[in-house]
Amino acid sequence: MPQGRHLHLLLSAGLDLLRDWFPGIEDELESLGAVRVDGTGAWVHQGGAYRARGDWGHPAISQTRPLLEHVVRSRVLALPGVTVEDGV
Repeated sequence: MPQGRHLHLLLSAGLDLLRDWFPGIEDELESLGAVRVDGTGAWVHQGGAYRARGDWGHPAISQTRPLLEHVVRSRVLALPGVTVEDGV
């Protein structure tokens, strides 16, 4: 996973959807190390340079991709009738 360990930013629209699908997920992510990021006056850094500055409107949340994937996978597996077949 070449991008697995660096921080990923989950913007407010994505966070809103995850909150709807998985109530309490934001608190769970934060309890496992995710950090809220102020959504005002944020810079976008891409390709070695700052590209844009803007107002995202709402706070975002930052975490590693493996953390986000772990929590979402755990939440999905907890749903009734859901099973996962590894190696298929």
